[in-house]
Amino acid sequence: MTKTPSSPIHKLLSEISELSKQKKELLDRRSALLKKRKTISEKIRERGGIAKSLKGQRDAVVSKVKESKEKRQDVVSRIKENRAKLDQFKGELNSLKTARDVKFLKKQIKAHEWSFQTEPRGYEQEKKLLKLIESLKEELESAKRRDEIISEVKKIADDIRELKKEQEAFHLSVVSKAKDSDDAHEELRLVSETIGGLKKKIEPIDVKLDDTRAKLSEINNEISEKKLKVEAIKARIEEQKKGEEKKELKKRREEVEGKLSKRKRLTTEDILVLQASEEPAQEQI
Repeated sequence: MTKTPSSPIHKLLSEISELSKQKKELLDRRSALLKKRKTISEKIRERGGIAKSLKGQRDAVVSKVKESKEKRQDVVSRIKENRAKLDQFKGELNSLKTARDVKFLKKQIKAHEWSFQTEPRGYEQEKKLLKLIESLKEELESAKRRDEIISEVKKIADDIRELKKEQEAFHLSVVSKAKDSDDAHEELRLVSETIGGLKKKIEPIDVKLDDTRAKLSEINNEISEKKLKVEAIKARIEEQKKGEEKKELKKRREEVEGKLSKRKRLTTEDILVLQASEEPAQEQI
């Protein structure tokens, strides 16, 4: 049985050929989409590395800013403590009722004590002199305390000046590092925006890839189904061919057997017919 252009097999093979072309186009499309996606993914990975580095830089700067702020706050606290001490000393200084020099008071006390020991005077005069000496001694203690306070105040004032310098240095450091942190954060924001934009570009590609994969799967199933149909038709045609050949062989055998019964001479073809008809019988034994 000969295939003709209009036979079912020819039609199926033509359809398979067309589907194979469509499959190739889809495979090419998938390859192009995957290549494009890979290029974008590499850019995302590259910028992801940059973002990670920038985040590390920003976090390091933020840590330094925090450290500088803590040190600045410590200095501010020490300034407040020193100012509180100053206020305390000033209050004590205001309570001291003397403005005379320690050396002068010592000289006065010494002179009056010498006078008390060497010069004769009446009881009331001695009593008055002793009271004066005692008063001068009290004033001397106040003067000594006053000088101590003035010395402490000067020392504290010097400390406050130095602490203010430290405070200013830490403040400038905080401002400078804060700017560095803002710059790093801005760079990180821009890189993150770029990554977000690249990820958005991948989304439609993934949609197209899913669509392409679905179509490829559908076409592969169609091709497989049509190939199975072709094989089924071929098997049916082969079965029909074998049946027709068997019928033809049976007919020829009957003709040869007719010759034999009439004692006619057999040709080589007749002998081959007899042999061919015996072979299937031997295979069944």
